[in-house]
Amino acid sequence: ERVFAMPPRSRAESGRNGRTNPATTARRPKKNVVRRSGGGMLSVAASSLWAVLCSHDFVLRREPDEHRRLLLSAFARSRLEASMLFWCYALSSFTYSAIGTAMLAYFCSRLPTVFHEAVPFSLDVFAALLVAQGPVSFAADVWARTLRGAPQHIFYLLDRMLATSMALLTFYIGLVCWRPHSTPVQAWIATLSLGGLLPFAFSQHALGRGHFHSFMAWHIGWHVSIPCVAAAWLGHTCCGWTVI
Repeated sequence: ERVFAMPPRSRAESGRNGRTNPATTARRPKKNVVRRSGGGMLSVAASSLWAVLCSHDFVLRREPDEHRRLLLSAFARSRLEASMLFWCYALSSFTYSAIGTAMLAYFCSRLPTVFHEAVPFSLDVFAALLVAQGPVSFAADVWARTLRGAPQHIFYLLDRMLATSMALLTFYIGLVCWRPHSTPVQAWIATLSLGGLLPFAFSQHALGRGHFHSFMAWHIGWHVSIPCVAAAWLGHTCCGWTVI
C-alpha cells in the first residue's frame, strides 16, 4: 500500500482556511508603526505655533542656524554699506518713548478736560506704555534681529503684542473717543494715523523677500509715522500749532 505525501498548502490556501504558516510568519518583516496620541499631536501643534509667533518673520524653520548666519551677514553688510539707514532704523524704535515722555512731561497736563474724560482709561498709563514700547521694539528689531541674528526670540512676540495693542488703542482714542469732540482739523490729523499701516505692510513684505535695506527703510516709516501724527495732534490741540 502506497502512502502519498500531501503537498504543502500555499499561502493563499492557508489564508482561506483561516490559518497561517508559522515559517512564513517568522520571515515576514514587522512594520514599525508610529502612533501619536491626541495629547502628543496637540503638543506638537502648540510648539509649532509658538515657534511661528516668536519668529522674526512668521516663518517656521527647521534649520534656524543657517538663517541666523544669513541675518548676521546681511545686517553686517548693511552697517557698512548703508550705515545711516541702519542707525536710523536702530534709533527709530525710540520715537514711541519720545512721544510717551512728551505726553507725561507736557501734553497730558495741558490737554483739555473733555479729552481726558472721553477716554475710559488713564492717558498717563497709556503714555507710560508708549515709553516702555521703545526699549521693547529696540530689543526685538535691533538686538535680537540685527545683532544676534536670532530667527526666533521671545522679544519678537513681546514687541508684536505691545505694538499691536498700542496701535489699536491709538486708533481707538483718536478715531472713536475723541472724534465727537474734535474740530475738522483734529479729526483730519487723527485720520492720518491710519497711514502708518502702509509702511508696516511694506516692511513685512520686504522682510519676507529678504530685501533688508527696503525692510529697514519701510520699518523706519512704521516707527515714525504714528508718533509724528500724535505729536502733530497734541501740538495743535495743546499749543495751537498750525499744521495745515
